[in-house]
Amino acid sequence: MKIVIHYFSATGNTARGVSIIQKTCEDQGNEVDIKEITERVRPDETDVDMSIFAFPTLAWAAPSFVLSYIRKMPKVQGAKAAVFATYGGHPGGALAHVAGILKRRGYKVILTGGALYPDNWTQMINPPAPEEAEKMIVQGDNDAVEFAQNLLRGKAKRFRCSAVIFAIGYIISLLFRSIGRRFLGKTYIVDEACNGCELCVKTCPTGTIEMAGRGRKRPRWGSACAACGRCINICPQTAIQTSLARLIIYSLLSVVVAFLSVVAFARLQFIFGDISPLIRWLLSLVIVVALTGVLLVISFGIFDRTIYTLESISGLQRIFCYAHTRKFRRYRAPRFKP
Repeated sequence: MKIVIHYFSATGNTARGVSIIQKTCEDQGNEVDIKEITERVRPDETDVDMSIFAFPTLAWAAPSFVLSYIRKMPKVQGAKAAVFATYGGHPGGALAHVAGILKRRGYKVILTGGALYPDNWTQMINPPAPEEAEKMIVQGDNDAVEFAQNLLRGKAKRFRCSAVIFAIGYIISLLFRSIGRRFLGKTYIVDEACNGCELCVKTCPTGTIEMAGRGRKRPRWGSACAACGRCINICPQTAIQTSLARLIIYSLLSVVVAFLSVVAFARLQFIFGDISPLIRWLLSLVIVVALTGVLLVISFGIFDRTIYTLESISGLQRIFCYAHTRKFRRYRAPRFKP
C-alpha cells in the first residue's frame, strides 16, 4: 500500500506521532511518503492508496494554514483518507471538521483519531514539568501506534465528538482563526536576551516574522501568525515572551472594537427597519462582521507600529518586556528540529 502523510508540527508532537505511524506502516511492507505543510507549500496529490492528514489542534481546530492546504487538495472520487491530530487536552471537533472538508473534496475518510501529548500553549500556560511530560509522551506514542494499527487493519473508526462539543468548538475555532491567532501574535515581544539569530524568522510556518527596527534588528510578528507556539518554544535564548503590556493594550482595543460593533449593529437595525426582521438581522450581521474585521486589522496595524517604536526606547522597553512567560518552561518533543 502506498501512503502519503501530509502533516504540520509546531514543536514536534505531531512530527513524533507521524514518525511512529510511518515506521509502523513501513514495517508491514508499505511505502510511506511524508509531506510537510507550511503556508508556502501547495498540495500536489498523486495516485496513492491512502492519504493521512496530521496536525496539532489549536483552539479545537487544525491550524488555519493547514485547513487552507486541505481545502486546496485536488478533488478525487472515493480516495481513502485518515485524519490524525495531537492535542494537550481534547481535540474538540477538529477531527470531524477536517474529515468534513475531505469528504467535500471527494475523499472517503475511514479513520480519525489522535494522540495526547504535552501542551505547548506557552503563550498562556506553563508547559508540564519534564517528569509529567515524559509520561504524556509515552501515552502519545502508544496512541500513535494504535492509530497506525487500526489503519493497517482497515478498521473504520471515528473519534467521538458530540454535536454540542462540535458546535461550541466550531464557534471557538472560527473566532480563533479569524481574530484570536492574530491577537496572540501581536502580543509577542523579545527581551534583552535576543541575540538576533533569526531562528524564529527562518522556521515560522506562515513566514509572518521579520527582522525590523532601526539599528539593532528585532523580530516582529505580522497578522498572519497562526499562534502555533513554535517560535516561543524553540528560541535558544528563551527570549520570546508574551508581553503583559501588549496583552492589556490589545485586549482593551478589542473591547472598544466590540462595543463599536454592537452600536453599529443596533444602528443598522434602525436603518433597515423597513425590511423583514430576519433579513434585517442577517444583513446587519454581515455588514458588522465585515466592518469589525477591517477595523481590527487597521487598528492592530496602527497600534503595532506605534508600540514597536515605543519598545525601542530604553525607559519603556522594560515595561513592554515585562512578561509572565519569563518563568515558564519551554517545550519541544525530544529530538525535534524544525
